[in-house]
Amino acid sequence: MRRCKAIPNCFLPTRAKILNRLSNAALHCPRPAVCAARPAPIDAMKKPLLWFLVLTTLALLAWGGTRAWQREQARAQALQQEMQQRQALRVRLLPSEITTVQALALPQQVPASGTLRPAQRLSIKAQAGGRVQQLQLREGQAVRAGQRLFVIAAPDAAARVQQAQQQARAAQAQLSMAQRTADNDRALAEQGFLSPTARASSAAQLQAARAQHQAALAAVEVARKGLGDTQAHSPIDGLVAARHVQPGEVVAPGQTVLEIVAPQAFEWQAEVAAADARHLAPGQRAQLWIEGGGAPWQAELERIGPATQAGSRNVAVFLRLLPPGAGGEGTGESAGEAAGQAAPDAAQGAQAGDAALLRDGLFAHGHIRTGAQQVLAVPQTAIRTERPQPYVLVLQGQRVQQRSVTLGPRALLDGQPWQAIEGVAAGTPILSGSAGLLADGTLVQIEASADAQAGAEAGAAASADALGHASAQPGP
Repeated sequence: MRRCKAIPNCFLPTRAKILNRLSNAALHCPRPAVCAARPAPIDAMKKPLLWFLVLTTLALLAWGGTRAWQREQARAQALQQEMQQRQALRVRLLPSEITTVQALALPQQVPASGTLRPAQRLSIKAQAGGRVQQLQLREGQAVRAGQRLFVIAAPDAAARVQQAQQQARAAQAQLSMAQRTADNDRALAEQGFLSPTARASSAAQLQAARAQHQAALAAVEVARKGLGDTQAHSPIDGLVAARHVQPGEVVAPGQTVLEIVAPQAFEWQAEVAAADARHLAPGQRAQLWIEGGGAPWQAELERIGPATQAGSRNVAVFLRLLPPGAGGEGTGESAGEAAGQAAPDAAQGAQAGDAALLRDGLFAHGHIRTGAQQVLAVPQTAIRTERPQPYVLVLQGQRVQQRSVTLGPRALLDGQPWQAIEGVAAGTPILSGSAGLLADGTLVQIEASADAQAGAEAGAAASADALGHASAQPGP
């Protein structure tokens, strides 16, 4: 106790003592610069407030983290529920939206395009020079074989014929006179009254008269031909395709006046790539679609151009259009393939009706069949190509599975494009293009067709009627 009295601030509390010592040390600091850099002593009243702020901040952080975690958990749970609902939702499909992978003989085809040309197209030219007369025909009018088309005015042609005929008559008279003279000289020479020299002279005169007569007859034929060249006649039955001269115009020999085509037969002048031309041979069948619609036409390859076309470097081919009903038995086709390629009777009737609509210069596109290859194929609309690797939608039970495939050759069957594929077995059910895009694993439900529903409703109605009649009958 005495000792405590001798010591200053002895009775102060321990915390106050520490603060007092710190303050005294600050007052008696031997190095003011160092002491000034030291932190000031913390007030005892401020420390509880500091702890309160720290704890409040930690509580707020904990509460915010908890709320964020709860929101994330709720979002994940909602997403999982949505996925489950989507998986539980079944997409309804019609039987027509499901097809199968088929093993068939896919025709090997060479694409071609070109224009239609009449098999016969004649240019009627003027054989003599002069003014065109009696030209009454116009484009589209029909002409008959032997019909006079126009006349070239040549008045001197008939006069030349008459002159040649008169000269021929004079030569005939001279020939008759020379013949009588030669006969008389021969008789006199046989009796010895005429020398051999005189007889030879009469024989030479007879030969000269005969030659002059032949020349006169030939001149008559030349004059008649000149007269005939002033008239033009149609060599075939056909239609006037073009008229290049108007009546009254003067034409030169060899100038084209009319063009006549035979509409009974057309050919397809098409072009194919040079690489595909080596697969072609005369007699192969082709199928083409003519500009303006209508049923497809059948054609037969007749000729192949010996050289490539300038500019395009394609090879020209010439195919004869076949009459309706003649397709399906081309070279290199089996009977089954021919049956698959043959058009229905209705299409053939439409084609026969469209035969009158064929026109020179119409554009047509198609393909030439060069053979067949046994492959697995599907309709081209069933192949999905929105990804780098093509795929098909395979129906596995009640779920859709995306399966990648490798594409092969493509061909047309009955006007529908088919694509050869690899990666799917034959008979596998797949979705057609009309089913749309479905995600992998989508549940589907196949609905009954309208005919099946109608049959089921009719059966149910019949069963109800039968039950009603049975209940209406009295018991025994």
